[in-house]
Amino acid sequence: FALENGLVSDEHTAQLTAPHGLAPNATFINNDGSEMVWIPPGPFVIGYQQQPATAAGFFLARHPVTNEQFGRFLEATRYQPN
Repeated sequence: FALENGLVSDEHTAQLTAPHGLAPNATFINNDGSEMVWIPPGPFVIGYQQQPATAAGFFLARHPVTNEQFGRFLEATRYQPN
């Protein structure tokens, strides 16, 4: 979502879309100043019965998003939460 909506700098967009992929725990500073950490794809278990599943790789903010950051995101993207 961040890439599609221009929320990541051009420098980091090139890095994130490189064909070689990213190393575990690769980081970058988002346009809003928050640090993002790469979580590589892989298996995990879900639920009480420990069902196996596989996740695609994704970025996760190192710290919780503040209300102020979320407000700026809503304003910048015009995203409408349900």
